[in-house]
Amino acid sequence: MRKVQRRKFEERLLGLRKAFLRNFAETARESQDHQDDGIQDTIDFANQSYTQEFLLSLGTLERRQLQQVESALKRVQTTAYGRCAACEEEIGLKRMNAAPWADTCISCQEEQERDSPRAARSFSMLEEEPDLSPED
Repeated sequence: MRKVQRRKFEERLLGLRKAFLRNFAETARESQDHQDDGIQDTIDFANQSYTQEFLLSLGTLERRQLQQVESALKRVQTTAYGRCAACEEEIGLKRMNAAPWADTCISCQEEQERDSPRAARSFSMLEEEPDLSPED
C-alpha cells in the first residue's frame, strides 16, 4: 500500500477513534442520568435497568471496535498495514475502505469464521427450525 493511501486510512482511523471516545463519554453520561433517584416504582426501575444494560452492551461492542482501531493505528505506521496477518497478501482496497481496521483479507476472515467454534454454534443455531407446534 502506498504512503498516500496509508495516510488517508490513518486519518479515517483517527476520526473513528475520536468518534468512539466521544460516544463512550456520552454513554457514560447517559448511564449516570439513569441512576436511581429513590422515587421509582417497580416499572420505572425495570425500565432503568434495561436502559443501563443496553447502554453498557453498546459500550462493550464499541470498546472492541476501538481496540481494533487502535491496533490498526499501530499497524498503519508500518508496512504491516493493509497486509493480511494470516496469509501476508495485500488486503483488497474495497475491504480496507469498508473496514479500515481489518487485519485479514476476506478469504482468511471467512476461513477463521468457519473454523471458529463460536461461529459454528451461531450457524447451527440459525439452521435449526424453531418448534412452532402448539403446546397442549
